[in-house]
Amino acid sequence: MAEHSSSDNWNLRTGLFFIFLSAVLLMVMIYLENTLRQTYLQNLQLDTTRELDAVASRLGATITENISWVNGLAAHISINPEISQSEFRRYVQAVLFQKPLLINMAAAPDLVVTMVHPVQQNQQVIGFDYRTSVDQWPAVARAIETGRLIVAGPIALVQGGRGLVARKAIHDPDGELWGVVAAAIDADALFQKVGLPGNQLGIDLAIRGKDGLGFEGEMIWGNPELFADARSQLTTIPVGDGTWLFAAQPKSGWDGAVPVLGIFRTGFLVTFILFCGFFYSRYQKHTQDLRYQRILEKQATYDQLTGLPNRILFEDTLAKAISLASRDHYKLALLFIDLDRFKPVNDNLGHKAGDLLLQQVTERINRHIRDSDTLARYSGDEFIVILNHIHDDYKPDTVAENILATISEPFVLTNNQVFCSASIGISVFPDDGKTNEELVSKADQAMYEVKNSGRNGWHYFTRSMQTESENRHILYTRLVQAIAERSLEVYYQPIVQLNDRFVSKCEALVRWFSDGQQIPNYQFIELAEETGMINEIDHFVLETAAAYLKQQSQELNVRLGLSVNLSPRLFLNKDQALLKWLNLILGAADSIDLTVEITERLLMAESDQVNTILHQLRDRGITIAIDDFGTGYSSLSYILKFPIDIIKIDRSFINKIGLDDKSEALTDTIINMAHRMGCLAVAEGIETEAQYTYLKRLGCDFGQGYYFDKPMDQADFSRRLKQQHKS
Repeated sequence: MAEHSSSDNWNLRTGLFFIFLSAVLLMVMIYLENTLRQTYLQNLQLDTTRELDAVASRLGATITENISWVNGLAAHISINPEISQSEFRRYVQAVLFQKPLLINMAAAPDLVVTMVHPVQQNQQVIGFDYRTSVDQWPAVARAIETGRLIVAGPIALVQGGRGLVARKAIHDPDGELWGVVAAAIDADALFQKVGLPGNQLGIDLAIRGKDGLGFEGEMIWGNPELFADARSQLTTIPVGDGTWLFAAQPKSGWDGAVPVLGIFRTGFLVTFILFCGFFYSRYQKHTQDLRYQRILEKQATYDQLTGLPNRILFEDTLAKAISLASRDHYKLALLFIDLDRFKPVNDNLGHKAGDLLLQQVTERINRHIRDSDTLARYSGDEFIVILNHIHDDYKPDTVAENILATISEPFVLTNNQVFCSASIGISVFPDDGKTNEELVSKADQAMYEVKNSGRNGWHYFTRSMQTESENRHILYTRLVQAIAERSLEVYYQPIVQLNDRFVSKCEALVRWFSDGQQIPNYQFIELAEETGMINEIDHFVLETAAAYLKQQSQELNVRLGLSVNLSPRLFLNKDQALLKWLNLILGAADSIDLTVEITERLLMAESDQVNTILHQLRDRGITIAIDDFGTGYSSLSYILKFPIDIIKIDRSFINKIGLDDKSEALTDTIINMAHRMGCLAVAEGIETEAQYTYLKRLGCDFGQGYYFDKPMDQADFSRRLKQQHKS
């Protein structure tokens, strides 16, 4: 009985062990099967997406290339609205010589086709009036309404065949509608070029979005059921001002057999494969974990774009380099490199070009440093080089010169030649510091000294830079506190009517007094501009001055005028500063006459936002003045493009009245020009009787300066107004 019981126990244990192993095997097989199926589907999705993106990219690029010719023709005609048939033919012949997929190009002055090329194959198009076409008029109307290039189709063309039709509305220099230009793109040739006919692709593809309507548009190519399947991979391309939507699936479908799955199922029956498979899966997991760990470590310490050490690894490397240099008593140097005007490359050529530039800069810098040195990407367009063991034969300034020379050579980015330069600051251990923070900070200060001196150079750190940096930081802290405590003061400089010296308005100016001493404006205004605090100062000045002038207007029973400055920085902030300022000044405009003084620098950007804001102010009765006219990039086009009411002549011209004939001639010209343009002229910085008399004789409308009054606080300005009111 004991032996039987022992056998039963053994059988039970064996059975349980077998069941356990079978259960483990089953779970492992199920796990592996699901994993393999998911991996297979992921790879299938990835392959499908890659081919879909490639096809969409080729198709989008081809369409963009062809419709660019339409933009070119539109631009040409907008400049030459009186274009003749022969000139049109020569232009289109030159375009078709490039062998695009264009079937023809046509021009329709007043929306009636009068010019087309080639003519022989398209005679039936001549005289076609777009307004009579139910099919084509909506696209033409949209092109006129939006001002953008519209791509319709594929459609049946008037001259036969199918194609895409790109249309662009043209306005003459006076802004009047000239008509439209159009070009037909051979749709069949377009699709043939990317391999759609004959199912030459490795995927099943469908396209919809006729007339650029995306998902709402009709089918263009393929099986519409692909769009109803949630598993389809989707992408879009821009076509004119619209989009085409693509859907794709693998030709074999999503439910095909998963490779090697049968091998693992067979392993279910083999005990040896069970143990080997179990061990192998554990080994694979361990290997994968190690690989992921190494990848994560690299991602945490290396820049993914350039492959250089990032800031984290740089800090660690620099600390070790300092330790070795301190132990072995040698010097090392830091080169803080900042690319000059890197942002325009990103803005104008795109981030891909910017990335290529950073990669090529990395390669060039590496060619001029030793293997024992370290090049790291510190941030954005900033690099730092650690030069170990510098000496007379390996000087930091020599390395900096070599780096500047190699960066100044032209770069080729996406078929565009780009020129670049750099500003390099140099700090030395142990002379300039003995810690990471000290060396980096001082190299950074030296680099900014180069920036302030005109860029494209190098500079060693000096003690004067440290002193200037510390003083600047102290001034910044005090200014922040002054703004927070509203301890700044607003002064008022009267603006005088030159014909009778009557004061009807004033300019509000900020003043800062600290510990009984006035801090000159030039010391803190530039700092406020750079840090964005100028927006808070402008708001404070406007709020304080508007409330004060409103009170004075009520007491004296006259409507007084106030001029305030508008900083260009207000338009750059992403916060609500501009909206708050706008609400404040529009509210103040109900009780006092307001003038907003802007600089030519603000107008140079020719921003739609700036134009909109200025017109909004103008519509509420607020006048617009150009401040310091004649000192910047003065252009009559500003007065034509923007709603300018007043031109303020800079004091540099006024100071030379009676001393310089050219300055007097320019002053006379500016005043006459202002009056001819319907603007008022204000002279700044009048300091003598002779200047006043001369300007009055020229018919200048207003003036301000020490000859009349210096800027004064509220109490003095109130007395000035009351004295005038009594007299």
